[in-house]
Amino acid sequence: MFHTGLQQRTNPQHNHVVKFIRTGALGNTAHMRSQWHKKTSWRRAAATPEREKALNWRLSKATSGGLMGEIGIHQLDVANWFLKAMPLSITGFGGIVNWRDGRDVADTVQCLVEYPGNIYLSYNATLANSFDGAYELFQGTDAAVLVKDGRAWMFKETDAPALGWEVYAAKETIGDETGIALVADATKLLAVGKEPSKNRETDPTKGSLYFAGESFLNEVRDAGAGKGGKTPCGPAEGYQATLTALRANEAISSGNKVTFKKEDFDLA
Repeated sequence: MFHTGLQQRTNPQHNHVVKFIRTGALGNTAHMRSQWHKKTSWRRAAATPEREKALNWRLSKATSGGLMGEIGIHQLDVANWFLKAMPLSITGFGGIVNWRDGRDVADTVQCLVEYPGNIYLSYNATLANSFDGAYELFQGTDAAVLVKDGRAWMFKETDAPALGWEVYAAKETIGDETGIALVADATKLLAVGKEPSKNRETDPTKGSLYFAGESFLNEVRDAGAGKGGKTPCGPAEGYQATLTALRANEAISSGNKVTFKKEDFDLA
């Protein structure tokens, strides 16, 4: 068994949303946007300079994949997964705008990832500001889907065809828009007599990292009992996401456009 730690692959909310994406509820995918914002230095203190250097490996280009390798990899993987496609090219930019403490890894980055069909993902991450947190947004000709803070919503276009189930779904105001709540455990809630529209609170102790760890431990237990099945994120997915993230970091570090060949993503 080989289980890759791409956190959203085992997140119930993302697994719920991908079904809507795959059914064509968005219409034709037009654009994607995702981000990760958190004001934090990433720096850790230690008793000796040697130990401090070892602990702060993420702050050195010699040992770190930067924000794209450490954080962006999970959201780049979501784009690869949801689109069922690999990138064609990446253009990136970045620099140190806040934490001028001797590091040589950018604390703020942006990149544009090109996918087949003229579809682009615009991505940004920063350690300098926490506003608006982290999310993934998928926009199509019929609707958009936003995944944020363990919750998800669908925002319909006025000319989009009606979906049979949406009349029963809960609606919420998000900013200036009204979204249809996409409840990850709707089937389970119905099975125990609860209304999904009234039982949508998320457990703050069970985020993406929790579900990733739980999935890994379950896979280990099943393998030990001779019941190992297909992991939700195997070596191919791990390799493809890692290559995407490292090439994004390369584009940011060099300021150049990085292109891919189809065979780059083959796990041989």
